[in-house]
Amino acid sequence: MMRHRLPKILIATVACALAVAGCSTTSTQPPTASPSVQDSADPAAATVAGLAATLSLLHGGNGEATCPGEGSIQRGDALRCHWFGVGEEPLPVYVSVLDDNGRFVFRDAPRTAVPEDYPPGTTSCSTLAQPPSESVQASDSDPGLDFPLLLHFWMAAGSPAAMDDDGNGVPCETVYPAEVVQRVMASPLQAVQVPVAPAAFDDVVAYAEAWLTGTTGTGELRCESKPAEQDEEIVAMGSAADCGFFTDGMPPDYGTTEPLPVVLTVLDDTGRFLPASGGECCGGALGPLAYPATATCDAFLAAPPDGHGSQALEYGQVVFWWNWHDRPAGQDPDEDGRPCEAVYPAGTVDATLNGWLQP
Repeated sequence: MMRHRLPKILIATVACALAVAGCSTTSTQPPTASPSVQDSADPAAATVAGLAATLSLLHGGNGEATCPGEGSIQRGDALRCHWFGVGEEPLPVYVSVLDDNGRFVFRDAPRTAVPEDYPPGTTSCSTLAQPPSESVQASDSDPGLDFPLLLHFWMAAGSPAAMDDDGNGVPCETVYPAEVVQRVMASPLQAVQVPVAPAAFDDVVAYAEAWLTGTTGTGELRCESKPAEQDEEIVAMGSAADCGFFTDGMPPDYGTTEPLPVVLTVLDDTGRFLPASGGECCGGALGPLAYPATATCDAFLAAPPDGHGSQALEYGQVVFWWNWHDRPAGQDPDEDGRPCEAVYPAGTVDATLNGWLQP
């Protein structure tokens, strides 16, 4: 049964959310490389460069993020960064810094309202939760700013007290649902990564949830650990979970939409993990768990079982399948922890297993 995890803190839509490099095709060269996250050593001195490097990791793939300015970042900073994916149109990324240690919230520009759509000086929470008034095609179902974008608007405006009646540093609490506000404000994302192993798999789920909120919109990630896991509260290499990201609706009504299928695989005992698509939502192509425990590596490159869809598994999905089924030797005859490496390109295998995220 899928366990409900509260945060501490794929049709094409899912593919874009998990690739997180945007779906447009304008050819644009990325800027020069940002410093790696490991170059930023002191969490008390989180920098713009460290933030850009962390955003690059969160977006993954071929490209990188840049943020304006230089030097340190602190609570209340609002930065409009950009993700430059190779061969993609630059994607605005709205970042709100939650504390002086560089903990932050981010939100990729959605296809709906963004902060620039509202007049400078606006302090009405209800106005910001509604479609921009100048939007000719606005209707009752069109959304305003979701809470991460509202938070950015507030910080960029200097955190006006009119939007934070009780002065607790959380704007518009009476307009946006309490669970959405809490989820966003508890983000564990940090501009300087500290290589400390998480205490529990819940930490991995919370980190993945905050990442999905930034790329897809606010929501809750609910996960079911792989069968017969000895202690699902301990992060260990090979831990795997089949998840659904239950995205919130949009203001003013919110509500929950159909979940996006996501799978998570822990790559080592430090909590480094790999997210991948769990399949397409809404009756689309099946995901890795559609393949039986007896499947071969060659089968992963063929059409999915039962003729449902036509797309082969991506390598990240294969890694999840292999760990979910307790790492069968048939997919890894040389026992080097790289399943199906004889079938998938070496570059793809290396890039996947050398990633991904670490809480």
